[in-house]
Amino acid sequence: MISNINVARGSFAMSHMAAAPIVVAKREVSRRYFPLLGEKYKSPKKIKQEALQAQLKQKMIEAIKKGTYDQQVLEQKLKKQFQTVKKSADVEYKLRDPKSIIKTLQQIRANLETKKSKGETKLKLKFATSIGKTAIKVPFLLAHDNGEVLSRKTIIFTDAPSELPEEVLKNTESYKIGGQELVNDIANDVFSPEGFDKCFCTTTMLRQVITLAKKLGPLGLMPSAKKGTAGNDMNEVLKNNSSDLDRAIQILVEEPVIINEEVVIGNVKNLNDIELLENVISVRSGISHTLKNYNLNHPRAPLNLFSFKFECDDFEPVDLEYTKY
Repeated sequence: MISNINVARGSFAMSHMAAAPIVVAKREVSRRYFPLLGEKYKSPKKIKQEALQAQLKQKMIEAIKKGTYDQQVLEQKLKKQFQTVKKSADVEYKLRDPKSIIKTLQQIRANLETKKSKGETKLKLKFATSIGKTAIKVPFLLAHDNGEVLSRKTIIFTDAPSELPEEVLKNTESYKIGGQELVNDIANDVFSPEGFDKCFCTTTMLRQVITLAKKLGPLGLMPSAKKGTAGNDMNEVLKNNSSDLDRAIQILVEEPVIINEEVVIGNVKNLNDIELLENVISVRSGISHTLKNYNLNHPRAPLNLFSFKFECDDFEPVDLEYTKY
């Protein structure tokens, strides 16, 4: 009898389940599945930002069409300025009349007393820059000492400044000394290496200094063990790089201009004709090598030397031969 009751109860339950509506819970699709469904979820904030960017882009397009866009106006100004600089440089280069420096020196020596000249000689150089920003250091090594007193500015990266000579530590006008803090200052544009002639680094600081390659490299200030400007003993590095024959021209410009530079070669009373000639060749070779590599790596922002003159006190400058790249 009990089994009959259970069967009856089961039949009653089944009949009621069949009659009752079945409700299936619907799970909302998570946002992470949107890309799988071919959709992309965007927050209201992002939609607003994209709308603002679209408006700015449209305004820029309209300004470019009208010729009133700031960057466009600046580029047009620089292009016009560049054409003026280029034309002036080309005219001067074509009109040059190169002379023999040996014959020039013979004439100078023959007239030194008459002119009452001190005999100091120099090279007068003119560079033409392009539209882009230019930052380059042009190094060269004189063949003979010209007796010029130099005031150099040097950067020293070291984590042990106390090991440097006292005369270096006290000479704050000529030396900028620091470790990681100096690296950070240069990286964040707090301190500028522009205007410095040399840069040395201890081996322990080299890894940190390498991060400044884009800032130090164009200025010719990137230290390396191969060049002898980085080493374990900073006193030894300073000693090996103390030659007064090492020279450099630093060119730092923001727009197309003609740059005038001078390089002291020596005195005709102290150096003979061959020694002065070798100094001229040293400068010319150093400049040619640097400009050739620079222009090869910066085809859109070339730098050209278009005037190469030799001058002695109280004498007219004389054009020397030079190949313009």
